[in-house]
Amino acid sequence: MIDKRVIGKESNTIKKLKKIKRCLDIILCIIIVPILIVNLVMIVKRLINPKKTADFLGYKFFVIFTGSMEETLQIGDFIIIKEVPEQKLKEQDIITFNSENTVITHRIVKTEYKDGQTYYTTKGDNNNSEDTNKLTISDIEGRFVCKIAFLGKILMFFQKPIGLTILIITPILIGLISFKISSYINQKKMIRKTKRLKYDEEKNEEKY
Repeated sequence: MIDKRVIGKESNTIKKLKKIKRCLDIILCIIIVPILIVNLVMIVKRLINPKKTADFLGYKFFVIFTGSMEETLQIGDFIIIKEVPEQKLKEQDIITFNSENTVITHRIVKTEYKDGQTYYTTKGDNNNSEDTNKLTISDIEGRFVCKIAFLGKILMFFQKPIGLTILIITPILIGLISFKISSYINQKKMIRKTKRLKYDEEKNEEKY
């Protein structure tokens, strides 16, 4: 005779495994997969047009390497900038631009109009003097949107061989663990279902 208790509610172990699987799925679907998609799109764009900074839906991503914009932006900050039309740029905007093959993020402190062209003078918040080169819209990558403090240091780690290996292996491991948990839960469900059917058969036999 099958004990009815063994085919009743789910065990605490199964409930805990379901919670773990739900957390892993959230991490995989909401964090890791979007990051991989964004990186894949940007890699493809970089391959198609190596001379242009890759973007994702008009947004570009950079890491701050110097202290020229402290206290506004710190070394290691991850910043997001967005391409904007020239008419939306104004003084005091923080912009990212190319100057002598270097990408710089400084603040617009002056705009000048000459021969139908707008020229921008920039300066780092922590610098004593303005930047020498005047910029045109063709030099500007975009306008500062927001920053995530110190995320840049983490991203720089993931650019190293060991970091890149971890970045690739982590979603694979999470997927495998999630799959194993699903298989275990389904197996237990089948066992409970089989016991339930056997229990019902025995109850029916008792009636006769």
